[in-house]
Amino acid sequence: MTRQLVDVAAIVIELRLKYLTHLEQMAKDIHFQISNQTETLAFHYQTANYDFKQKTTSKQLSIF
Repeated sequence: MTRQLVDVAAIVIELRLKYLTHLEQMAKDIHFQISNQTETLAFHYQTANYDFKQKTTSKQLSIF
């Protein structure tokens, strides 16, 4: 009986470790996706900001 309990406990611990490893990998994947999206958004913001400044400067110069 004691041996069976030890075997069951070992299986439960192994399953929990696999689950935690899976969760860790999911967290890493989500972090990677968020990082990529953040970089993409930052690039689009910089591009839009640059375009806006270029258009604003062009309009200011054409006034004079």
